[in-house]
Amino acid sequence: MAAYALMAIGLFMGAISLRTLFFEIYTVPSASMEDALYAGDKILVNKLQYGPWLPHSVAEVPWINLLGNGLPADSAARRRHRLTGFDTIGRDDILLFKHRSDRTYYIKRCAAVPGDHVQIRLGQVWINGQPLPAVPSIRLPYAIRCSDPVSVVAMLHTMNKALQPRRTSDALQVFLNGREKERLLTACNIEACVVDPTLYESYVRASIYPAGKASWSLDNFGPLYVPRAKTTIMLDSTTYDLYADIIHRYENTPLHKLGNKFYCRGQEIKRFTFQKDYYFVLGDNRHNSYDSRHWGFIAAEDVEGKAVATLFSPGRFRPLWRKIWNPL
Repeated sequence: MAAYALMAIGLFMGAISLRTLFFEIYTVPSASMEDALYAGDKILVNKLQYGPWLPHSVAEVPWINLLGNGLPADSAARRRHRLTGFDTIGRDDILLFKHRSDRTYYIKRCAAVPGDHVQIRLGQVWINGQPLPAVPSIRLPYAIRCSDPVSVVAMLHTMNKALQPRRTSDALQVFLNGREKERLLTACNIEACVVDPTLYESYVRASIYPAGKASWSLDNFGPLYVPRAKTTIMLDSTTYDLYADIIHRYENTPLHKLGNKFYCRGQEIKRFTFQKDYYFVLGDNRHNSYDSRHWGFIAAEDVEGKAVATLFSPGRFRPLWRKIWNPL
């Protein structure tokens, strides 16, 4: 009997170690990563890739945290410790992270890494002056001009019954991913199919990062430098608007602006040196995604792991069997 009990305890501790240090199964909460990931998808997250975090309290230990407040909690001030991983975060990696603003888990694609200059022009992401290679699953707003809109609408519904084109006086407006766009251009007589940022311009003006950039939107954003550790910036009104949030939130520096001068702990400063690396992330479903265009950067310490495979996908209307154990 004791042997069985020890075996059960060993299996339980092994399962905890597996979830804490190696892999986690995560349920995608929203449609922000369609069509790469659908809401409800079960995905496998590799924690070893960038190095697993050691729990700093029982609240972060899988299953044990279900026991609730009866367990003693560690000091909240204790810093988390990350073990060494075998890779660094790269562009196009799909990341699971917990954003510090609300401690909610997000799943997004890394668009820019520390030291990059990012800009979005008419929906196209540019990194360091070069267009980011297209990802077929990314969904963008298009204006379609054609001589036979009825046949185009029928083709859109054949491809994906969730597509709901909107008619204007001279075009059809619809959100398409790269595969759908190419299929439509092949099957129909299309005169023009171009990115049309006007679909969401009125919405994003009030919710874009940073708050003072009235000219930035989901499809026209930046240019913006992604801070790298040990990089120094000169402080002025522009850099303050862009980086004050992460200086306060992540760098633990009480930076204040009085007139045209900047102060930290009562002393005037004219430049600031970042101590951490930051990343710029985007959802593939670009106009249904709450991402860096809304709240700015994430830090390396926020990232829990890399999404490496879809285990099961319920899809939008029916299970997608082709995505079972599908690498990402």
